[in-house]
Amino acid sequence: MATKIRLKRTGARGNPHYRVVIMDAKRPRDGRTVEELGYYCPTTNPPLIHFDVNRSLHWLYVGAQPSETVRSLMGRCGILEAFKNGVKPGEMAQPEPVRPEAVAAGDAAEQSLAEEPEADEAVTEPEQQASEAGDE
Repeated sequence: MATKIRLKRTGARGNPHYRVVIMDAKRPRDGRTVEELGYYCPTTNPPLIHFDVNRSLHWLYVGAQPSETVRSLMGRCGILEAFKNGVKPGEMAQPEPVRPEAVAAGDAAEQSLAEEPEADEAVTEPEQQASEAGDE
């Protein structure tokens, strides 16, 4: 069986997400897979890419051929360079999934808003003077 490493499309219309999978070369794009190696989300800024590095290296050593798109994604993650340098499966550390900077920036903005006092809690000088005048 000739195996290929390629993308399998998931997600809604206009919002594509892809899974990086091992498939028989003769299967259709969204057909049955042998194994899932990772995922790719091109709609985020920057794109979200995650691979199971050790399984990807294993399949490259076994002889699976990546498609052009998967080859470029593996190049970004450093998997092809490791394969060319002779790194064996199991020797390379598994990196954390890349989280888009836009999402991380949004989390930081939410935290800063949570730290600020709300407008209802802050007492202004005219309100304070009015409450003192009412106490007298």
